[in-house]
Amino acid sequence: MKSYPIGEAVGPLDKQGVELYLPHRAPFLFIDEVTECVAGKYTRAKWRLTGDEFFFAGHFPGYPILPGVLQFEAIAQCGAIAVMVTEGYSNKLAVLAGCEKARYRSPVRPGDTLELFAELTHLTQRGGKGRGTAFVNGKEACSGELMFAFAPSVQKSEPAGGAPPIHEVSP
Repeated sequence: MKSYPIGEAVGPLDKQGVELYLPHRAPFLFIDEVTECVAGKYTRAKWRLTGDEFFFAGHFPGYPILPGVLQFEAIAQCGAIAVMVTEGYSNKLAVLAGCEKARYRSPVRPGDTLELFAELTHLTQRGGKGRGTAFVNGKEACSGELMFAFAPSVQKSEPAGGAPPIHEVSP
């Protein structure tokens, strides 16, 4: 897995490329592709909602909408890519530590494509801050600020039999 200096353009990345940098896997990987990324700065990505996702069946029957917390998680994953591609951060595990000023402006429905933008506003060896927005057809659906911290240490094992890498957090 290659890492890049802060400010260097990365991508685009397909789903396999995304999986090289994010530890998330189905059903909790909410990035289908990265359309643009600048290491340590920002990421633009897409999540295509088919309607077959597990949460639509119960949220809400007869009027399925994407839960707001999952919209925010998608923004966080988008931002994590800008961190994980950056030199000095690729072996860390960024975990969401807080969110502020979250606003949900319009429902996201099955069949929609969530267009994500996340930018880092502060990045250190202990964690950082950022802000992001999710759009559907150019209309803002969700926005907010987030904080993240790094897990104490992460060791990546090699894929076995073509399986994606496993990320383990040491105590």
